[in-house]
Amino acid sequence: MYDPTYGVKFQNKDGQIASYKDVRLDTSLISQDLFQSVSRKIRRRVVEHIKGIYATGYHHFYRFEN
Repeated sequence: MYDPTYGVKFQNKDGQIASYKDVRLDTSLISQDLFQSVSRKIRRRVVEHIKGIYATGYHHFYRFEN
């Protein structure tokens, strides 16, 4: 899974690109190390905010086809 806002990719424990489900169920995959583009002063808050969003499940996407 990729986060285009911050230009990061989330990887699972095996080093593969994590799925939405992986990140949703294990927010430890979202680490401060991934967010080097964010000011050090606010990095921790940004990461905690993003973890909170994914933990809720509200960040889910669906694809509908006819």
